Amino acid sequence: MRRFLLLPLLFVVLFVAPVRACINDMELPSHEKEFKSDYLNQPSVQPPESGGSNNFLVQAITASGIGGGLFAGALVLGFIRAARRP
Repeated sequence: MRRFLLLPLLFVVLFVAPVRACINDMELPSHEKEFKSDYLNQPSVQPPESGGSNNFLVQAITASGIGGGLFAGALVLGFIRAARRP
């Protein structure tokens, strides 16, 4: 049983530990001025094509379906294990 608890702990350590670098990051006033000057000098961005919203809708429906399937599977496993216990 302890093996199964080690995997989420390892996941957290590997993927959350780099966040510490972002928390301790400081911006200096000179960096902010440089960013503003570079940002203002960039050409304007063209609006996205109208087909982009359709792609987002497909991705949202796919992600919702996968999430719903995983949730349903977790519920089934939970009920099966609860039924097996005396």
